Parts: sequence; C-alpha cells; structure tokens
Amino acid sequence: MNRHISPARLASIAAMILSFFGGARSEDALQLNFGIYTSDKPTDMYRAFKPVLLELENALTKELSRTTQIKLRVFTTYEAAREALLKEEVDFARLGPSSFILALEKNPAVRLLVIEEQEGQHTFKGVIFTRENSGVQEIKDLKGKSFAFGDPDSTIGRYLSQSYLVSAGIYARDLSKFEYLDRHDKVVDSVLAGKFDAGVAKEGTVAKFKNKGVKVLETFENVTKPWVARSKLEAKIGDTIQKCLGALKDKKALDSIGEKITGFDVEHAKSEIFEPVRIGMKKAEEFAKGPSTQPALEKATGVEPAN
Repeated sequence: MNRHISPARLASIAAMILSFFGGARSEDALQLNFGIYTSDKPTDMYRAFKPVLLELENALTKELSRTTQIKLRVFTTYEAAREALLKEEVDFARLGPSSFILALEKNPAVRLLVIEEQEGQHTFKGVIFTRENSGVQEIKDLKGKSFAFGDPDSTIGRYLSQSYLVSAGIYARDLSKFEYLDRHDKVVDSVLAGKFDAGVAKEGTVAKFKNKGVKVLETFENVTKPWVARSKLEAKIGDTIQKCLGALKDKKALDSIGEKITGFDVEHAKSEIFEPVRIGMKKAEEFAKGPSTQPALEKATGVEPAN
C-alpha cells in the first residue's frame, strides 16, 4: 500500500486545519458594541473615544482570557443612542445624565457601570453665553432675544439651561425665538455667526472659541456622564467592563476624550448621584408652560450656580 502523501495533499490538509482552528478563534472572540451620541462632530467623537476603547479591549482580553473587540457606533442624536441601548443593539454606551434618567424610566434594569471623573470631580459646567458685540450684558437681557439650545434630550443643552432660565424669570414666551441645534459646536457656531443672540453649551466646547468673540453670561454645574450597560448583558462581562474602566488610568487615552477626564469612578456610580439632574428636568417643564402660580419648592437646576 502506498502510504506516501503528496506535498499538495499535505498543504490541503494543513489549510483545512488552520481554517478550522482559525474559525474557532474567530467565533470565540468577544464582540462588543459601544454607543455614543454626537455632542460634537462625529469624526471628532470617533477620534476622541477610539484610544480609550483600544485600552479597554486590551484590558478585557487579559481579564477574560478571550480576545475582545469593541465596535464604536456614533449616533446622530441623543435619543438614537439611548434607544439603541434600550433595544439591546449596543452592549454599553456613554449617555448624558438626562438620557440615563430617561432610559431608567423605560427600563429600570439598565446597568450603571461607572461615572466619569473630571479632575477628580463628578461635576462639570454648562455655559450660557453670547457674543461680545451682542449687547447682552446679563441673563435678564435675554428677554426679547433669540436663543440656541442643543439636543432636545441634552442635559446641558436643554434641561438644565431651561431650568436656569426659569429661575431667572425667563420663559419660552419671553424669547423672540429659540431652536434646538442638536450639537454643542453648532450652537456656538450659530451664536458667533449672529444667527442667535445667545446659546448654551458645555464648558469644554465654549473654551475652544475663547478668543473668537464668546462672552460668558452664566455657568451652572452638571453631573458627569455615565457609562451604562444594556439590561441583558451577561453579568460577568458587565462586571469586567466595570472593573477595567475603573482601573483605566492611561493619561494619553483619557486626554483624547478631552473635557478634563481623569478616570472612571465605580464607587459613586449610583443613580442617586443624578438626583439634581432629575430635579432640574422637572423644573425645566415650566419653560414652555410659563410661570406657575404655585411657589417654587426647589432651586432651578438642583445644583448651585458655579460663577
């Protein structure tokens, strides 16, 4: 019997073996989807978050002893990112505080993993601003003026800023017009271009236009952003993501996000920390309705002005 196997046959067998084991490794790899919304340009968001996700991939691979790959999905609206999480289309996401509160209302089982730290703090600032040549000197001067908000679901770009305006006695009916422009950078661009007299954006975005004619009227505080897992994500994977984010200290990767983020806090990642935002969201309902005949029972935003 001829037991000789030709080189071509050996190559074929080897290819089959490599294909089999290669396929097994591919199937065994953990594929995760991470979602963010466009508070700024989509390309900027991608560049900002990719370094942190690469660090997280490496950490998860080591902790789980399993190759982990994270796909970054950038959604055009806050609502789209939140709905993707609720529909289990992304495994975890970076939401705004108000979006997290809205998500909890629909599904209390979504899991809060961490909250961001900004220079060790759990708050950052929103800014109500105008142009240097607008003639607006203080908040009360906004009556009869036009105003640009961000996304309709934005914590700073809508809820807390409208709550702040209400506390200053300014309601929708007092403005000549107002619009939602979706992104913080669009708001600043529109105000500087003279399309609106004033607007609101996060401090980090306003700072980029510091020498381009921006004039700050007021600032207020917001709770830092939560990273949230879908309700049906395997507990072990959620635990490991939480652990790895809490241990992530790579300064270069964190600096890439911007906004002075210095790390992720696991210990204080509790829904109660967002109670000031919840109060502000409730207060903001008065913006469209007009002044209430009932005495105010709480402060405008639930967080103190940060002037």
